[in-house]
Amino acid sequence: MASYIYKFLNYENKIIYIGKTNNLKQRMRQHFGPDHHLPDECYSQVFRIFYADVHTKYNSELMETLLIQKYHPEYNTDKKYNKEKEDLNIITNEPEWKELFFVKKKTRNNGPGIEFLHSNIPPYINKKYLTREAAAKFLEYNKNKLNCYQYEFYHFAPSLMAHIQTTKELEQMYNFAEKHINDIESNLDEYVSMSVSDRINHNFIAFNVKDKNDIPLFNFYLRVGILNEINDSIYSTRLITPEFLKEVETKIRDS
Repeated sequence: MASYIYKFLNYENKIIYIGKTNNLKQRMRQHFGPDHHLPDECYSQVFRIFYADVHTKYNSELMETLLIQKYHPEYNTDKKYNKEKEDLNIITNEPEWKELFFVKKKTRNNGPGIEFLHSNIPPYINKKYLTREAAAKFLEYNKNKLNCYQYEFYHFAPSLMAHIQTTKELEQMYNFAEKHINDIESNLDEYVSMSVSDRINHNFIAFNVKDKNDIPLFNFYLRVGILNEINDSIYSTRLITPEFLKEVETKIRDS
């Protein structure tokens, strides 16, 4: 039977938790489900997850202890030794880490949950989707961000949150966009030669806007780059990422 150790990394690439398990996906569902045992603020900060198969339960126990001592993750309270003491000073090689791709989701009863992905390629980039279907997936991804990734907004774009106070206004805009998608002007090509991050920054969905009053805070969104004008009746919006939110924050601070 496989035996794993895993680590949670935050948006600054810092290890905030290390654990062990015999069933990786089941353990992640426990972590990100309603019966999780760590504080909510820990899960809100999880940006990436890595895991390694260390083959035996004994190895996982030992490796977990050694790595907790090495990195002193914020949310590990057990097995954390005093930094000032050298009561555990064993040098060990890092295991072969692999990334677990995931997205935080709400369950049917609106509780916390997790969905596993095959890769870090955005879910709307898929040859089986036509442009309208891909655009709908794009907007679904953004709306999920509003519901399950609140930490990103308050951490990377506090000025945005001070202005709009909740993400409900943004959700209204995405709901409007979903009903008025412009297939021709949307840019959701695969761009295989590009890196994933470049692809994300290059892609956008376009939608038709006859009356700007249909979108609350329309002029504000346009000014800070949440919306971009293609022409007087067609506008575009990008995928919500930490990098995108940083750009929005800079524009608000500079305006």
